[in-house]
Amino acid sequence: MVVGAFPLSGKIAVVTGAGSGINLAFAKQAVEQGARVVVADLTLTDDAKAFAAAHEKSVVFAKTDVTKRADLENTVAVAQSTFGDVPDVYIAGAGVFEPDWSSFWDDTEDDGYKQVEVNVNHPMKLSRIAIRSLVRRKKPGVILVVASLAGYQGAFASPLYCATKHAVVGFACFFVR
Repeated sequence: MVVGAFPLSGKIAVVTGAGSGINLAFAKQAVEQGARVVVADLTLTDDAKAFAAAHEKSVVFAKTDVTKRADLENTVAVAQSTFGDVPDVYIAGAGVFEPDWSSFWDDTEDDGYKQVEVNVNHPMKLSRIAIRSLVRRKKPGVILVVASLAGYQGAFASPLYCATKHAVVGFACFFVR
């Protein structure tokens, strides 16, 4: 796995949402290419537990609520204490899809949407943490924010999800201009 012109061999990566799904696949691919990985999530699936156990020298789990800045900051501290340096690669992959408890159509939240916290605010927070960590160490790195095709097209059934993924795409454009 190469992120742009950035080979992963010997690098450290933090992957949010890597306790399952596509983000676990990112973590697995990074390890296959010689990276050490901080798996940042609330819990691990059995598949993720088996993966971490099989690669105990190159994978560490950091219990992370991506809506909490302190938890995101902790992923850097975990990388430093476990692997000896700040991460080179930051993958903001954690995301949630229009759950019942955060639906536009059946709004039950009084003070905001958890979906916005996870899908929009977390990539922004992690990106700022990454930039600061990399600049302090004078270290090149990569920030990858995960969106979706929903970031380019809407869907009546999931307006919040589409809006959050549009926001992620817009935020990513900041890095390439």
